Formats: sequence, structure tokens, C-alpha cells
Amino acid sequence: MGQVGVLYRIKKSDLENIGKKKGFEEKDIVYMDKRWEATMYVLADGFPWSPPFERILMPNNVIEVPNDEPCKYHNEDDIKEMNIHLSEISEAKIKARAEDKIAQDDKDLIIEDVMAIIEMFKDAEAEGDIIVASIG
Repeated sequence: MGQVGVLYRIKKSDLENIGKKKGFEEKDIVYMDKRWEATMYVLADGFPWSPPFERILMPNNVIEVPNDEPCKYHNEDDIKEMNIHLSEISEAKIKARAEDKIAQDDKDLIIEDVMAIIEMFKDAEAEGDIIVASIG
């Protein structure tokens, strides 16, 4: 069984609740399921573990959760920086990358995932939210 990739956009104030194991209410979610590697491959034009996109699902900020795995998240500065890079990628580029590199069966879902990631980061910056990332 493969790992599942998920991004959650949450209110900045919910970060404290995560550390207290009280959970959070997501404002938006991008559930990539097991497609996350292919999604990152298309987003990063064939180089999913290269800067800056390697941080999409593996952000540097961590909040410790008692008796559980730490929670990784993008803070406001990370989101602003990532939006600079994401704004350089048009929907036409995403479709062309998927056409060249992804099997027909998965192509539409992966394009939707990439576009949803771009939109999530835009919305998070506009509303002062943070983004929690998970692969597991």
C-alpha cells in the first residue's frame, strides 16, 4: 500500500490546537491520495524533489504533538515565497507537462491536484492562513 499526500488550509489560530491534540477545522483540503508523487512530478516539471517544490509536502516548520508524529506546516512567509514560484506556472504549462509525462488514466486528476495546490496557496496568503502537509 502506498502513502497518501494531503494538504490542509487552516486558520493560523488552529496551530495551537494541533499541539494540544485538539485537532483543527480545515478551510480547504487537497487530497492527492497515492497520486501525490505524480502530482509533484508534474508541478515541478519532472524534478519533484528539487527546490522549491520539494517543500510542498515536506515543509520546514514543525509543531510537536504529544504521543504522535510531529505536524509539518507552511507559515505565512513560506506561503508568500511559494506563491512567487507557483505564479510562474500557467494552467497551459501544467497541462503540457501532464501530457508529456503522465498516463492518460491519471492525467485529469493530477492536473486538478496541481491547480488545487496553486489555488490553495493563493487563498492561504490572501486570508492569512497556514497550510498543514502530510504524507503517510
